[in-house]
Amino acid sequence: MLSIIRVADANAAFEAANAVEYGLAASVYTRDVQAIFRFVDRVDVGIAHVNQPTLGGEVHLPFGGVKASGIGPHEQGREAIDFFTRVKSVYVNFG
Repeated sequence: MLSIIRVADANAAFEAANAVEYGLAASVYTRDVQAIFRFVDRVDVGIAHVNQPTLGGEVHLPFGGVKASGIGPHEQGREAIDFFTRVKSVYVNFG
């Protein structure tokens, strides 16, 4: 299932995306490098994907969401020790 919400601009899109209860992963498709960094900085998720779907992740990186997503602290990587740190994994694909 896919939900689509029409918004006026990028700021409204971030507000709508961040207003939901969950924050496992999000994806954006763009070639605009500034838009990529705005997305990474502003979207409230555990995993951010750029130019690829929100499926999968690297096993050596922390995996998990924020807000009501996931159960307990993130798995793998530094998160296994330092669970007070909030990490956002970012995938960028220009291919």
